[in-house]
Amino acid sequence: MFLKIRRFLINIFSFRLRLLRKKHQIIVSLTSYPLRINYLEPTLSSLFSQTVLPDKVILWLAASQFENKEDDLPEYLSQFANDKLQIEWCDDLKPHKKYFYALQKYSNDIVIIADDDLVYDCDMIECLLKSYLKFPHAVSAMRTHLMKRNVDRFDFYHNFVKEQNKIIKKPSMQLLATNGAGTLFPPNVFGKSYFDETLIKQLCLSADDFWLKTLEVIYHVPVVQPRKFKRLNTVLTSQEHTLWQTNKTANDKILENIRDWFDTQFGEGAFLSKIFEAPKTLLYFVPHQDDELLTMSVDIRQSLKQKDDVHLILCTDGSQSRVRERLNDGHSCSKHAGEHIYNLSLQDFVQARDFEFIDSCMALGVKRDHIHIPQNRAIDGALTQRHAEDIIKHYLSQFSKDVTLCTIYFKNGKNQHRDHQNLGLAAYHLFKRGFVSKIRFFKEPYCKSKTEFISIKPTKEDEEKISFAIQSYCLWAPEERRYAVGYHSVTNEFDDFQAKMKNHYFERSSIRRLD
Repeated sequence: MFLKIRRFLINIFSFRLRLLRKKHQIIVSLTSYPLRINYLEPTLSSLFSQTVLPDKVILWLAASQFENKEDDLPEYLSQFANDKLQIEWCDDLKPHKKYFYALQKYSNDIVIIADDDLVYDCDMIECLLKSYLKFPHAVSAMRTHLMKRNVDRFDFYHNFVKEQNKIIKKPSMQLLATNGAGTLFPPNVFGKSYFDETLIKQLCLSADDFWLKTLEVIYHVPVVQPRKFKRLNTVLTSQEHTLWQTNKTANDKILENIRDWFDTQFGEGAFLSKIFEAPKTLLYFVPHQDDELLTMSVDIRQSLKQKDDVHLILCTDGSQSRVRERLNDGHSCSKHAGEHIYNLSLQDFVQARDFEFIDSCMALGVKRDHIHIPQNRAIDGALTQRHAEDIIKHYLSQFSKDVTLCTIYFKNGKNQHRDHQNLGLAAYHLFKRGFVSKIRFFKEPYCKSKTEFISIKPTKEDEEKISFAIQSYCLWAPEERRYAVGYHSVTNEFDDFQAKMKNHYFERSSIRRLD
């Protein structure tokens, strides 16, 4: 019976692997340098003896270290030529060479990174691929450490739980992949914004594992260890020249430098909170239909990818938009075919706007029962601060005080819409009075505030979802009661957002710098 089950599972994996290889290559990427290049043969032999063979093994070498290029390489490398070994010449980014170029050049493929001083178990690639098929949005690593914190900083590196075996087959942000032991990166896992040579040289040139962890935190990608780790099978003659001996004392300083840089980019305490804090609840209070898209959608997508509990609350009915009159003026416009001949009642117009809002939220990935339209929402243009506070307090009462309250920033000058300003002021005063412990304010597209906002851009995957959400407000299908109200209303803002696709926000857990 056991053998039948095992054969069945093997057949399922083989079938899924064939489907996978129709879409993606399996790339193994590693690097070496002159002092170790002569000892690489056992490593390559183990990679070409896997139960699942890679499509390519790429060896990245710094051109500056091998003056005569191929003529400086040992002869044994030629024996692997028929086994799809490919040598690529690149700049000298030290250990970062093993991933830096491959993850960009083969972004649509599965990239497994390896070290040049290890002999790998014959099923290493198979194990990582099985993990990927189960956890396609996680980085799968054969060997991990459990990161630890000490209040508002990382604990000393030597206090991390090394080669941990407690968190197995469970994606976690607290796991630090020691990538050379065999680590799989899913297709299109990172955007290209932070593949920055200057930044890497400035922060962590000798510590590739830490920068890959930083990318995972930026893009909300957890790490999963597919099975218990046993030991590293090292190529003994290569251990005379290892980075870990020089890194032992430098790791703490490197981690703190990365933390400082990350927090300047994404907010005070952001690096530690994204690694160690459990998924949180975020309540996005939206003044009008389309504000969630134009000002908050990138952040909403990031929150959803972190598995946070995301709710959107629409605070007014959007009824006073002049688009209602334009839809019956008898004219045509460049936004669609057909004329404006639709004399919509106030109720029909509000319903059309709500359709766009709900459609947009669902396109972003928000659950339908997490999209809220309160019965006591305000008439467009009539949202007072008191009314806004009542709406916010009603939803805060359904959650703990630890929620993050998200809405429009209230200091946008005299031209700011009254509903936007009052909603922001209501949120601010409730925050000051202790109704909520954390607040996140978003800059409107036309905001002139001098407050320092953090800019965030979507990943390629999120960009696609946001594009679908944009279409929710651009759809002209009168027979389906869809009139592209959002796009008619603020055409320039939609066009600008589609071109730049950025959000700008700042977050506080105290009233400092808000008064």
